[in-house]
Amino acid sequence: MNEMPNSSQPMQPLSVVKVLSAALRLYRDNHKAYLKIAFQAALWSLLPLFSLLIIIALFVILFTIASLNNLSSLNWGLLGILLLVIPGWIVFVVYCSSKYLVNAALLSRLAFSQLINKPETIQEGRKNIQKLWQFLGLQFIVNLILSFFSLALSIFQGLIFEFPASKIEGGASNLLRLMGNFCYFLGYVWIYARFFIPEVSLGIEQELDPVKAISRSWKLSQGFSWHILLIITVTFLMTIPVYLLSSIPLIMLLVFISPFLQESTFSPAILIGFWTSIAGAIVSTILIFSFLNIAALPLWQSIKGIIYYDLRSRAERL
Repeated sequence: MNEMPNSSQPMQPLSVVKVLSAALRLYRDNHKAYLKIAFQAALWSLLPLFSLLIIIALFVILFTIASLNNLSSLNWGLLGILLLVIPGWIVFVVYCSSKYLVNAALLSRLAFSQLINKPETIQEGRKNIQKLWQFLGLQFIVNLILSFFSLALSIFQGLIFEFPASKIEGGASNLLRLMGNFCYFLGYVWIYARFFIPEVSLGIEQELDPVKAISRSWKLSQGFSWHILLIITVTFLMTIPVYLLSSIPLIMLLVFISPFLQESTFSPAILIGFWTSIAGAIVSTILIFSFLNIAALPLWQSIKGIIYYDLRSRAERL
């Protein structure tokens, strides 16, 4: 009979190489299902943008028609309709965001179910993850916590580093500011690592609510934030070439408009061309980023599922 592990000797966390290898293996073995879910998540994330573009296009056409025909009363009516449409669009954005978060959490749940040898189908996993608005509430609370810590770190940075740096000159001032920026960054990424997996807890442990899921993530990650942060950093470095491709439209825009920036005055036609090019580059960047994220999202969510499994294995001998 195999000897049970000694509880006085805690399990060592998985190495970065093992986590990434496991995530890539899960991705390879389940790529069809994972990419299908990631595609659905991408569509939900893009729907608010598409709807906004349609709304803008319709109102621009209607305002143009009203202006050409001197229908000032119609302009005011359209403005009133626009004020009613905006709240509806915001509600739609909230709903689409919730659907995106659910699909992302579903990827982690499916990865986790593979690790515990209880694989689920997409339909089974989706049925067991019916917490649409809770995921949105969870994300809101996490963002609120991160914003609070960011503000606290900024105040600390200002008092300890920026204020003394403003009283001195030369290289010492720059060194203090550099140290302040480094301390802020280090503190923020440490906090971020502690809140890296709460949606995984919420998606897997059905008895949890958003607050309990956040508390669960905090407790499980205690003592392993730097380990988690190292995994995040290596994964980011692996995927950054994919995301850099989405910046191609913005780079092309800068190349296109750079000759015109030397001019002191611009004609209305050039200004219209500038704004059209900027809008087109931003929309193109968002579209490219979203579709490239289809390939990267399953990797990130698989890694979250593996980290969650690793932390629970150590804490609970899962």
